[in-house]
Amino acid sequence: MYRVNNIIGCTIFLLTIFVSLISQMPSLLDSGASNLLKLIWALPFLYLLLVAPQTYLSGKLFPFYLFVFTIESYCLICQLLTGNTYFGPDNFNFAISLLVTAISYCFWMHYGDNKILQIICGIMLLGGLMIAIQLYFNYLSQSDITNKTYAYGDKNSAGQILLSCAYLTFLFFNPQNKVFYWGSRGIAVILIIIMIMLRSRATLVSAAIMLGYYILTSNNKKLKWGLIILLVLGCGYIAINSNASEIIVQGILMGGRDASDVDSLSSGRILMFSIALQLIPQHPWVGCGKYYVDCLPLNILTEFGIIGLTILLGFLTLLFITLRKEQNLSKIHQGAYVMYLSFLANALFEAQPPFGPGMKCFALWMLVGFALSCHDRKSTKLPLNHV
Repeated sequence: MYRVNNIIGCTIFLLTIFVSLISQMPSLLDSGASNLLKLIWALPFLYLLLVAPQTYLSGKLFPFYLFVFTIESYCLICQLLTGNTYFGPDNFNFAISLLVTAISYCFWMHYGDNKILQIICGIMLLGGLMIAIQLYFNYLSQSDITNKTYAYGDKNSAGQILLSCAYLTFLFFNPQNKVFYWGSRGIAVILIIIMIMLRSRATLVSAAIMLGYYILTSNNKKLKWGLIILLVLGCGYIAINSNASEIIVQGILMGGRDASDVDSLSSGRILMFSIALQLIPQHPWVGCGKYYVDCLPLNILTEFGIIGLTILLGFLTLLFITLRKEQNLSKIHQGAYVMYLSFLANALFEAQPPFGPGMKCFALWMLVGFALSCHDRKSTKLPLNHV
C-alpha cells in the first residue's frame, strides 16, 4: 500500500507542476483558462491531507500560517473600520504562496529524493520551452527589439518563469546521458535568450543577482572564472560593436526609451511613485486600501500602511535569515536562498513578487518548501496513512 501511495502522491504533484507551468502560456492567459488550471493545487493538498495530515502541523510552516492569518485578519479589520477595499490580488498571492510552500514541504518530507528532483527539473524545462516557443513565434519573431513598445505585455511574469526554469536546470538537472545533459543546457540557454528578448529589466536584475551570487561565493574556481570571463567578453563586445550596443543598451536596458525622460525610462514608475507618496501621508498607519504601484514595499505601504508593511517585512526578514543560515546545507537550500534573493530584487521593480502574480512565483515557494523539509527529514520520517 505504501508503494501505491508513493506512486499516486508523486504523480499528482508532478502533474500539478506541469499544469502550473502551462497555465502561464500566453494563449491560456488570454483565454482565462489559467485561472481554472491554478486550482489543480487542490489535488496534492487534499491528497496529502488525507495520507499525512500531521505534516501540515510542522513548526517549520508555523511562520507562514501566522503571516497569512495576521495579514488577512489585519486587512479584514481595516476594511471594516475604514470602509475602503483592502482585499485584492495581494491577498490571493499571499494565500497561494503559503499553499504551495505547505504542499511542497509535505510532499518532499514523504516523497522527495534526487530522482523526483530530476523529473521536476525535466518538467520545468519542458514547460519553459513550451512557453518560450509560443512567446517567440506569436510575439517576438516579428518585433523590433529597439522599439519602446514591448512585444509582450506580461513580459515580467514570463521572463521570471523562464529564468526560474533555466536556473533549476543548471543547478539540479544532471541526466547521465551526455546528449540529454548538453541538450538540457542548450534548451536552458534558449530560455535565457527568450527572457532577454522579452526585455524585462526587472527580470534581468534578478538574473544579475543570481550571477553575482555565484561569482562572489562559488568555491569552484572554473565556474567562477568562467562566469567572469564570459561577462568581461560580453561587455567588451558590446562596447566595440555599435549594433550590439544599440540592441543591448538602447533596446533592452533602456527599453527603447529616451534617457532624458526619466519617467518614460522607468516605464511610468516615477509618476506612480509620486502619486503613492502623496497618498501615504493621508493614511500612514493603515493605508488607503487596494492600490497598485510597481514596487512591493511602496505598494504595501500605500495599501496597508506602516502596520501592514511591518507585518510583511517581518515575515520576509525571518525567511531571509532562515534561508541564509541554511544555504550551505545542500543544493536545495542554496537554490532556495538564491531564488529568494533574486525575487526580492525583482520586488523592487514590481508590485507583487515574491508572492505573485498568480503562478509566476510558484517555483520559488516550491523550492522553499523543499528546503524547509530537508532538516526535518533527517530526524523523522512521518508515516503515511493507508488510503
